[in-house]
Amino acid sequence: MRNYIAMKLPEARQGEIFEKYWSKIEAMLQEKRTVGRSRLGELTAFLCHYLAMRSGTLCNEAHVYERFRDRVEAEFSTPQAFEQEIATLKRFAEHYDRFLRPEHEPDNDIQTVLRRLNTLEISTAYPFLLAAYDHMAQGGMGKNDLCEVLRVLENYMVRRYIVGEPTNYLNKMFPTLWREISPARVVDTLTKVIVTKNYPADHRVQQAMLTEQIFDKRSQTREKIVLILESINRRLSVMSGGYTVLDNPPTIEHIMPQTLSDVWKEELDPDWERTYTDLLNTLGNLTLVTQEWNSSLSNAPFAAKKQKLVTHALRLNSEYFDKAGEQWNDTSIRARAEFLTARIFEIWPQLGTPPVQKNVSGTKPKTLIILGEAFSVNSWRDVANQTAISISEIADDFNEVVEQMPAYFDKEKFQSACRQLPNGWWLYMNLSAASIKSFCRNLIALARLTEEDWQVEEE
Repeated sequence: MRNYIAMKLPEARQGEIFEKYWSKIEAMLQEKRTVGRSRLGELTAFLCHYLAMRSGTLCNEAHVYERFRDRVEAEFSTPQAFEQEIATLKRFAEHYDRFLRPEHEPDNDIQTVLRRLNTLEISTAYPFLLAAYDHMAQGGMGKNDLCEVLRVLENYMVRRYIVGEPTNYLNKMFPTLWREISPARVVDTLTKVIVTKNYPADHRVQQAMLTEQIFDKRSQTREKIVLILESINRRLSVMSGGYTVLDNPPTIEHIMPQTLSDVWKEELDPDWERTYTDLLNTLGNLTLVTQEWNSSLSNAPFAAKKQKLVTHALRLNSEYFDKAGEQWNDTSIRARAEFLTARIFEIWPQLGTPPVQKNVSGTKPKTLIILGEAFSVNSWRDVANQTAISISEIADDFNEVVEQMPAYFDKEKFQSACRQLPNGWWLYMNLSAASIKSFCRNLIALARLTEEDWQVEEE
């Protein structure tokens, strides 16, 4: 890239321009550091998102520098115009550096919201954020408006995460989003437009809170759950003048434990297998404690857990479990999910009424595509079965994968609604369409694939 830039500049100006602009860009955005799940080097990722902001299309990572050269050749034919573009790149690189490292943002309020968005893995929105941030930098809107823009995006991303919406849609949506916004009324128009972009309405969030298996062992997932639960804990202290925080890093505690003792099976009533399978990793069964507390709670009976949680410093625990019943079962988990849902609606309220979808998806799958290979399917159970078979064939260690999903796999047939995979494992199949989608997304993540590697065509 340096050689190309040098070629486009007068020799007498090269040193000055490199020192003033390009060298500073390279120092800020270093290729040895990577951005998000893309694993692109920072400079490459920046140019990819910058070009997407300009063109409205996210280009293939292998063609970033080629697309940059195409843009230069088409739009900056004189050395003066090219120098101005390098200066513009430096300005946008400074914005991008603050997205990646919010501590470089001098305003504390903006810094706080950027940190939260980073937890939500907001890199898909960087083309839009570059435009919004520069609009503020150029005086088009104030700091408070930018903070509100960031909060709208947080609302959107949290709700999509809760309902399990895939992220591949965002790669196409965000590069063109700024073009739908009125620069004179950014917050108002963004709020109206974002509701039309597969925005989850309250009823979808409410349903997902009872069914979505939100927990898996990836660190990014844990951080998102922590953000949601910490936000709820803070909300419970509103108007009190302060709120409690943990004195050590938070860990996620399963109230109904991941390994069930005989005492827990009795606690969960005769239908304990269904409760365990359907609700173990839903948000209603999760809370926050420190590692010390996590170890002490472990697989203890609910009576012992409740006694400790009632005394916990977080109101998320003490306030709720002080009023909870003496059993923790299907009814209890769903009741807590409804309690958490009400707080979520207070923190991230519905921004508007999404348009009614004319073609309702989710009725019946017809084709499953994994790593480009298409499989004909007739039901969501076929989708789950074929996904499990494919992952069993490509995963480095399938036993390690299934160990992290004990509610779904066993070496022995443990329910009538099971199918046996070619490798001998039995797969639990008595799941709703929403639960199967969640199961499959978790499975491909554990196999180190991306959401783009697994797609379902529906009819």
